[in-house]
Amino acid sequence: MAYLTAADGIRIYYEEYGKEHEKSIVMVPGHGGTIEFFRRNIPAIAEKYHVVAYDMRGHGKSDRINRHLTIDRCSEDLKALIETCRLNKPVLLGWSMGSNINMSYVMKYGCENISGIIVVDNSNKMINDEEWKLGAWNDYEGAMAYLEGLVQTGWKEYAEASAPMFFGEGDIDPDDLEWVKKAYADEELECMLPIVMTNIFSSYKEALPMIKVPALIFCGLRKSFYDPSIMYGIAERIQDAAVVGLDGGHIMFFQDADNFNRAVIDFMENGTANFNKTR
Repeated sequence: MAYLTAADGIRIYYEEYGKEHEKSIVMVPGHGGTIEFFRRNIPAIAEKYHVVAYDMRGHGKSDRINRHLTIDRCSEDLKALIETCRLNKPVLLGWSMGSNINMSYVMKYGCENISGIIVVDNSNKMINDEEWKLGAWNDYEGAMAYLEGLVQTGWKEYAEASAPMFFGEGDIDPDDLEWVKKAYADEELECMLPIVMTNIFSSYKEALPMIKVPALIFCGLRKSFYDPSIMYGIAERIQDAAVVGLDGGHIMFFQDADNFNRAVIDFMENGTANFNKTR
């Protein structure tokens, strides 16, 4: 466990595992998430590969300072982390909003220093329009209603109430639910609000045709925040992408960890998305 200090002075907390392995993967949590959400994934993946995971600014053990909380600034932190850890062409894995940090990285810096992209249940443009139907909201008003509700409710109450949706339809392990409620609620609205606003009102779909490395996209087969069809639609906009559906919702990597870990390791090992294309 260590910290890097970003150019604007904010400290970013990160952890490294499996340092003896040449191939690396950087794991980026989603909005309100931290390294701890990957606790069922990191040990298995680190048995074969070098894993770097971090808490984005405003989250977890990183500095919770209400400034420069944007997706684009987070992608600069990601570049600094890659350089600090001296990673050579890592695979970038992003869950939910963390995926858009990776897309911002691609838009800023290209794919020259990465070897793959893993998207975990995320849309690259959150509000639909006439040309884009793969978002979370059909219109601006729907997104604004979400934000207004978040402000009125407060982060802790919102997080605890929304935790069941992470699991999708069907039975939920009560212990897992309580853990997610506690972990997700342990953040602060003044940090959560500005960064999610940049995610909602920005577009990262322009990164999709720029991806010149293999891509693996995970979707939860239990409908939650996104219908699985959205992930297939996103995959069609990437040159070399495969979709893997797992038994779970928005946190299928937590619910169906063994299959998730096997698919990530397979992707790392083969260096291609063609190993498991599904429809």
